[in-house]
Amino acid sequence: MDVSNSTDVFLRAMVSQAPVYIVAIDGEGRFVRLEGDLVRRMGIDPERAIGASAFDYLQVCRS
Repeated sequence: MDVSNSTDVFLRAMVSQAPVYIVAIDGEGRFVRLEGDLVRRMGIDPERAIGASAFDYLQVCRS
C-alpha cells in the first residue's frame, strides 16, 4: 500500500466535505485549484473555474 497516495486520498475527501474553501491562484489572478464544500455552496463549479479570473468570481459572489 502506498501510504502517500492513501494520505492524499484521505485529505482530499476530508477537505471536500469540510465547511471551508481552499483556493490557489496564480500570478495573473487565475484559479489553479479550488477545494472544499463552501466552493460548491457559493455556486462555483471547481472544474469550470480553473483558469478563470478570481476577480470575476469575487464580483459575482458579492452581488
